Amino acid sequence: MIVTRMEAWSEQIGEYGLDFTAPFGLPDFGSPRIELVIRRAAGQYMGQGHFKLRRGGHTDVKSGIKYDVIVISQIELKNEIRGMGVGTEIVRRLAVRFPESLFIGENQNADAKRWHTNQLDRRFSTRMLRISRGSEERITLGASLDPRELK
Repeated sequence: MIVTRMEAWSEQIGEYGLDFTAPFGLPDFGSPRIELVIRRAAGQYMGQGHFKLRRGGHTDVKSGIKYDVIVISQIELKNEIRGMGVGTEIVRRLAVRFPESLFIGENQNADAKRWHTNQLDRRFSTRMLRISRGSEERITLGASLDPRELK
């Protein structure tokens, strides 16, 4: 019997607290989920996020390297903090915590596509995947992960 244990950690972005929880832990197999609650310092709810960590979820066909993938299922922010870089910083914090992972957005609505193209694909070019012709491909096929993206 495999026993998993909840994992939780917190981050701070200015006046906003990020409380991450992996309700069933982060085992080395499967696709554990990660939940996020965003609060202002006074405890006011400011948004949420939902992610999945797919272990060994993508093999770069050019380099042959197998990467874990963090699926951005949703980042929902209150209107007053949208466009302030909070969502992009959340992705950066996850990249720091999981430095050998790639990222892909699961929600392909117009706002998400625009954010990926204008922000994430530029800021994290060696870490981003996109859906192309029904499959996932890296933005920078065969490139090594750039540690400068974590700063």
